[in-house]
Amino acid sequence: NKKQYISSGHNYGCRSLSKSHNPIYRKFLHSIHAEIDAIIRAHTNLKGASILVIRLNRKGEFRLSKPCERCMAYIEHVGIRNIFYTTSVSSTIERLTI
Repeated sequence: NKKQYISSGHNYGCRSLSKSHNPIYRKFLHSIHAEIDAIIRAHTNLKGASILVIRLNRKGEFRLSKPCERCMAYIEHVGIRNIFYTTSVSSTIERLTI
């Protein structure tokens, strides 16, 4: 099913990192980005899938959530084709195709 929800993820700080997370997925010491967390939790082939990355501020407003270089590399590595992410401009969602 092409419209199936597969996984979700969120940023982890140093205290909540599980030892089961592979260190190569960490961008900064003791942290993991939401995109990588969602990929790890998927436990399935993501080739051809899409990912939606949302960042909200404390007021619930969209903020820029474009994946960083390292997250983009992992997204491409697992075969995700479309990346949708929020921007800070009038609550819009942008799309990147790999």
